[in-house]
Amino acid sequence: MTILQSKFKFLHLIIVFICTLLGVTFFFSFITAPSEMTNKITTHSPQFISDYKRLMLDTQSVLKEIGHEKAFFNSSIKQIPKKHYISLIRSLDELRNDFSIVEDSLKFCDEDKIFLKNENEALVELLNEHKEKLETKITPPQETIIPQTNHQQQPKFEGHSPPHWLAIGIPTVPRPDHQDYLMKVLHSIVDSLPSNPPHPHVKIYVRQMAVGAHHPIFDHAKDKFTHPDYPKRAYFDFSVEGGVSSDPLGNHMRDKGTANLPGYKVRKQTRDIASLLNHIISDGLPQYFMFAEDDMRLCPHGLLAARYVMEKSEMFHPDWLAVRASYGMNGIFLHGHDLQEFRSYLIEHQGRRPPDHLVVEWFAGETDQSKRYKKGRENIGFKFNILYHEGRVSTLGHGAGGGFPECYEQLIEPTVFEVEAFKPDLCPNEDIWPCTPSNPSDFHPSPVIDWGQFRGTR
Repeated sequence: MTILQSKFKFLHLIIVFICTLLGVTFFFSFITAPSEMTNKITTHSPQFISDYKRLMLDTQSVLKEIGHEKAFFNSSIKQIPKKHYISLIRSLDELRNDFSIVEDSLKFCDEDKIFLKNENEALVELLNEHKEKLETKITPPQETIIPQTNHQQQPKFEGHSPPHWLAIGIPTVPRPDHQDYLMKVLHSIVDSLPSNPPHPHVKIYVRQMAVGAHHPIFDHAKDKFTHPDYPKRAYFDFSVEGGVSSDPLGNHMRDKGTANLPGYKVRKQTRDIASLLNHIISDGLPQYFMFAEDDMRLCPHGLLAARYVMEKSEMFHPDWLAVRASYGMNGIFLHGHDLQEFRSYLIEHQGRRPPDHLVVEWFAGETDQSKRYKKGRENIGFKFNILYHEGRVSTLGHGAGGGFPECYEQLIEPTVFEVEAFKPDLCPNEDIWPCTPSNPSDFHPSPVIDWGQFRGTR
């Protein structure tokens, strides 16, 4: 065998080895780690193609030199077996085909990369658009967004922000066997709030209404949530009713009453609510106020839902009078500057109806007195219930056992009165009623969050 034959055969073996190595590498790379291989090809594709082209050009140059300059003019080259020359040409063709396949694959990778980049940019834009609505950390508004109106109920903030964005009022009394409903209720609220707030935007007012009675759960809650080492103590205010309130029918009365005509116990509950409101008013009017009984636990994401419905109500009806987001005497939101008027209404009419009826009659404008104060302001019905009943029997007799709505169950009639219920037939694409904005020219629609996906959570 001549020296040229040896070189030629050696070159052939190198090319075959390279082709085989590339083929095996690509095969196992795409089988075992296709995403990693695609990433490497995509990341280093310019250098990869350049090296591959250089290899082909060098091979073609050698073949040209051997085939044209020596194979046909140098007699020694004629001694090269024809089968080696044909095999070499076939290897070169295979190499060229492999290069074409890889080049086509790289084009597809580049197209996928552009598509994914566009999808990512669209998702980032969508996330930024809804970030303010979806963030889980509740932050207080910097200033009141209540517009000035020409009726007598003007905001009392006079150029400065209210002390709290939301005040939650919880009257409590001792329960049989000292059930710890109150502890669960308080944890359901405060567990979603940040620690050590410099200016707490949520204030939880817990007031014991049974004067002189032993209420160990209240005492335990007060000791725990106001302890100097507790990082969220700034959110709490615990107080005790100062004395025996006066029953308009006489403190000696022990009438049981009926479902619609309050007896002495229900009248006492009405005065308890008025006493709680008076305590909150003396502490500084909040921007918003929410009622809750001491066995009504806030549903998961409840504070986020509360903020959502407050902001949405302000957008649709900036001068709203009340928002219903639960049932009974729970989940009713009022503006802080309306608390004094409602407190007086409760005291005046405590002998006529129970408090959870009086509140609806007041914000719906069902009497001449309440209608004069309402002056056309909307009462809003939120589509979903945001409070869950822990006890079996409500203190106001709303039912027992499984008769209570679940978290994020729809608040429609007969769960609540027709005048305050959400109307799915009138607002099929919205989650508050009325869903026609009071000022269409100033209205900017907002996204609708599907709170119903959390139905049944606790």
